[in-house]
Amino acid sequence: MKKDNDTPLAEKSSSEEHLIRVEKVRAMRKAGLNPWPESKPIDATAQEVLSRFDESDESQEYAIAGRIVSLRKHGKTVFAHLQDRSGKVQVYIRKDTVGETAFGQFEQFVDIGDILWVHGNVFRTKMGEITLKVKTFELLSKCLRPLPEKF
Repeated sequence: MKKDNDTPLAEKSSSEEHLIRVEKVRAMRKAGLNPWPESKPIDATAQEVLSRFDESDESQEYAIAGRIVSLRKHGKTVFAHLQDRSGKVQVYIRKDTVGETAFGQFEQFVDIGDILWVHGNVFRTKMGEITLKVKTFELLSKCLRPLPEKF
């Protein structure tokens, strides 16, 4: 992934990454977004989402929160793994589901290490992974320092 000055993100120092994230916080505030809002209610953990999955009932809805530990952007979709105290679960965010504005804010402001609240229903991907298809999300905490390599 490249940033403004075309230096790959992996080659940036920790202090450069910190400055990029601080600038994102400034941009969020300028856009009227709170980088550290009040908490949102959750009704399950990552492990509960995985263990309660029923192939015959993909209408099950959950609200969970966790730290983003992986992030893969694919045009109008994003796959990420959220990790909470119980484990990790994959989430799937589609531009046409969450809306153009919300998806744009996700792409612009959300990074690995941030804490995200998501609400959606569970399904199994073509690769066989149980995944939460996000209907709504909210950034709960902007992480200003990059995670250590072995997080």
